[in-house]
Amino acid sequence: MIKKNKINTETHLYRVILPEAIRDAWSRRYLWPIALFASLLYTGGIYDVLLTSFREAQKKSLTMTGDSLPPALSILWEGVRNASDGFMIAGIIQSMLVALVIIGSITALSIICQGALTFGLGGSIRGRAPLFKESITVGSRYALRILALNVITLFFGWLAKFIFFIPYGLSQTNPTTGLGVLAATGGIFYALCIIALASIHFFALNAIILQDAHVNEALVRAWQLLKKGWLNVLEIGVLLFLIGAGILMAGAVAFTIMALPTFLLMAVAALMGSSIFVYIGFTIFVLLFFTTTLLAGMIAVTFQYATWHRLFIRLGEGGALPKLHRWWLTLTRRAQA
Repeated sequence: MIKKNKINTETHLYRVILPEAIRDAWSRRYLWPIALFASLLYTGGIYDVLLTSFREAQKKSLTMTGDSLPPALSILWEGVRNASDGFMIAGIIQSMLVALVIIGSITALSIICQGALTFGLGGSIRGRAPLFKESITVGSRYALRILALNVITLFFGWLAKFIFFIPYGLSQTNPTTGLGVLAATGGIFYALCIIALASIHFFALNAIILQDAHVNEALVRAWQLLKKGWLNVLEIGVLLFLIGAGILMAGAVAFTIMALPTFLLMAVAALMGSSIFVYIGFTIFVLLFFTTTLLAGMIAVTFQYATWHRLFIRLGEGGALPKLHRWWLTLTRRAQA
């Protein structure tokens, strides 16, 4: 009789985690609006980071070592230099201040929603899932720690992109076999760095929100989990790339199907010379596009957060430190309630 080897399920956590994450994302639909704002600063989606970076790599890498300023600063400098009087300069400065306020508000909202989405998916209040308002409250409480975490991980993400852009830019200006191989190697290195940084960010985010950890100990905890389950992280990262792209593709297909009658309406109205119906059709067309795009994005981001949370729990369960953290956090929240 042949003895069958037992399958080590710890090396195939994605088989358990992904279905659980799908159920979490679907059952907590009230968190989808939070996911929309949480994604403004750090999406957690491997697919969008990589595709956006690779698409813009050539343009940015070729101008990285040049003497020109970034486009926004160049426009600002030209406006100040060509201003005819002090009133125009004051107007430019006022526009800058308004832009900074808007950017700051969006950043603060994204920071709060990152914490709110993490707590909404993994937190518990008196044995039940937290509601929308309760999640926002917890996200606001940990906003400064989450801001520090974002600064750290986004900086290292930018550093990895910078290192990748150098060989890629050189291969564009001087296409040789050696530089091409170096650029391809840099691309693989960059993709692995993005997956690793995403895991560290979301492991640390879960440690901050669910275990009341400070930024330093959250990062140490995240690094330990990454070393412990690097194979699971790599598998989850690749699958998130594919699933995230699939969700957006499904949204595009749904938009095409729903927009087809509107397009036919616009075509008939144009042939009949009815500008009113053309305008109505165009408005419906735009609304459908934004609705399907935002809905697909909210589902994708919620699913991604749920996936990283489930992986955080699976890799970290059983240790003394996380148990002590959870007990302490539960006791303090009960005392506050």
